[in-house]
Formats: sequence, structure tokens, C-alpha cells
Amino acid sequence: MSKSVIMVYTDGACSNNPGGPGGWAATLNYEDRYDVISGNDVSTTNNRMELTAVVEAIEYLLSKGYKNIIINSDSAYVVNAVNKCWIYEWEKKDWKTKKGRDVANADLWKRLYKFCMTKHVSILFNKVTGHSGHTFNEIADDEAKKEVEYAKKKLQSGQF
Repeated sequence: MSKSVIMVYTDGACSNNPGGPGGWAATLNYEDRYDVISGNDVSTTNNRMELTAVVEAIEYLLSKGYKNIIINSDSAYVVNAVNKCWIYEWEKKDWKTKKGRDVANADLWKRLYKFCMTKHVSILFNKVTGHSGHTFNEIADDEAKKEVEYAKKKLQSGQF
């Protein structure tokens, strides 16, 4: 069964970056509705949450049979890593940077790389301006911020 192109808007947030509580969210836009997926971490970075939103959204959509995905992200870190081919260079260098350092968030980059290399799957990345009034981007931003608050509550209660 052929499924349509899914537009995804992702966002990540982190309080006390780096190492503070963070949240991520993705707004998944189908033809006649939208869904939001989200999550959090009690100790993370903003970049990790931005990347997690993308990876989780793609993984979720692929599990539902969608193969044409457009990721809209306000994270230059994520969009440039794919569109400027950094991710492919990192993989060739065994997940090392040009300076020979370990790539930050390599566990997530490896998952994203695998998705990008999957046959018969099309994933495109667009850089969007954050906080510019786009409804679905704002929904993802709001949800990521809520997840930060959930992570803070986990920390306060010791339930993590």
C-alpha cells in the first residue's frame, strides 16, 4: 500500500544546557489530521533532544509503513549534518570528526544514518525558522517545553 508524504516538524529543548532536563517533540502531519509524539530525559543537551525528535519521528513513521518523510527542523545541527553530508563523512571515519574526536550523540546519528540509507525510503530535511508562527512547528516547540517540565518533576521526585 502506498502512503502519502508525511510532513514532520520537530523540536528539542533543554533547561540548564548542557546536562539539564530536556524534552523533544514531533508533530506528524497526515492528510487529514496530525499527531504529536514526545519524550524527555533528565540529563541531556539541546542538540541531543533536537536529534532525538527526528530519530523517534522517523522510527515511528517507518514502523507504520510510511516511506516518504519530510523533516522540518529549526536545528541547523541536524539539518546540516544530513544536507551537507557530515553524517556520511562521520560514518566513513568510524564516527570521528575531522579532528579525530568522537562524534557527539553518535548513537543517535548511527540510527539516523541507517534510516537515510534504507532502500525505498525517502527522507528530506528542511531548515525552518523557529518561533516564526508556523502552527505545527509551534506545537512541537510547546510540547518539547512541556516535556522539559515533566523531566524536572522526575528529578524532583527522584523517579528516573
